[in-house]
Amino acid sequence: MHEPTGDFKAGPMSAAPRSRQVMLGLVAGTVISLLLLPLALMWAAFSVMASDAGMTPAIETFITLSFCIPLAFVVGPILAWAAWFLRRYTLAVAALFLPLIPFVAAIVVMANA
Repeated sequence: MHEPTGDFKAGPMSAAPRSRQVMLGLVAGTVISLLLLPLALMWAAFSVMASDAGMTPAIETFITLSFCIPLAFVVGPILAWAAWFLRRYTLAVAALFLPLIPFVAAIVVMANA
């Protein structure tokens, strides 16, 4: 039989196996995101009540960040799984923590308002 020589490149099946630990973390993170999504949606829905006393830049920022939190709970796990399929494990873990960014920012705005 003819054996490939020279610049033969390995096929996609010869790549290193995907990280099982990262996959288990992604499964847990996805379940947690799905469980927290209704709470994030309620937070976003009720955030407009913060403007009852009048609109200030801090209130506008808080409302905008509050509407970003449910979006981050949906986009974060999707990006994390896409990164896992591409074998970018550090990016997968970082994307899983994406919902923390608007959440922490909203808390900082509330603390300084």
